[in-house]
Amino acid sequence: GEFNQVPVIAGITRDEASIFTAGYGVTNDALLGAYIRAFGTSMEIEDLDEMVALYTSEAYGSPKAAFDAFYGDILFVCPTRSFLSSISQYVPTRGYRWSHAPNFAGDLGAYHGSELTFIFGTLSDEYNDEERSLANIMQSAWWSVATEQPEVDSVGAWPLFDAGGGVTADGGTWIDLDTERSVMPGVRRETCDYWDSLGWQKY
Repeated sequence: GEFNQVPVIAGITRDEASIFTAGYGVTNDALLGAYIRAFGTSMEIEDLDEMVALYTSEAYGSPKAAFDAFYGDILFVCPTRSFLSSISQYVPTRGYRWSHAPNFAGDLGAYHGSELTFIFGTLSDEYNDEERSLANIMQSAWWSVATEQPEVDSVGAWPLFDAGGGVTADGGTWIDLDTERSVMPGVRRETCDYWDSLGWQKY
C-alpha cells in the first residue's frame, strides 16, 4: 500500500491480442496446441493438458480465436484483474472492458490500446458521429473519476471494482464501454480464476 494513493482506472480491450498474434499464423489445431504448450513450458506450467483444454477451437470458434484468447489472458486480461483486485484494497478503483471496434480498425476489432484515442481525443478526424459522441463520454468519465466525482450523466454511476478490496465471487465489477454502455460482473472469469490459482502474474 505504499504508493501515491489516488483513484485508479484500469481495464482491458475485448480483442487484446489481435495486433500481436497475426504473425503466428495459427490456422489449425496442431499449431494452436503447439504454441500454447510452448508458452506454457516457458511459463513453467506443470499441467499443460489442463491449460490446453481451456483454449480450444471448439470453445472459441477457430484456432486463431482460441490463441488470441490465450495470449490476451496471460499478458493483459488476467494480470489486469489481479492488479485491480490488489489495488482496490487501498484506493477507489474502477475497471473497464473496451468493446468498441473503431471504424478505422479493419479486422483488428477492439484491439489493444484502441480505447486510448477516445480517452485522449487523438485521431478525432477518423471518428464517425457515434464515435465522436463516445469520445466525449469517455473523456467526461475519466475526468469525473480523476476529480473523484464519479457520477457522469452519460455513463451513470461508475461502480467500484470491489468496494471491499479483492476479487469478488463474480470476478469484480466492470463497465463495458461501447456506443452502448453497461455494468458487467467479471471479465474472462473462468480462465482468470485458473491463472490466479497458478499465481501467474498475480499482484
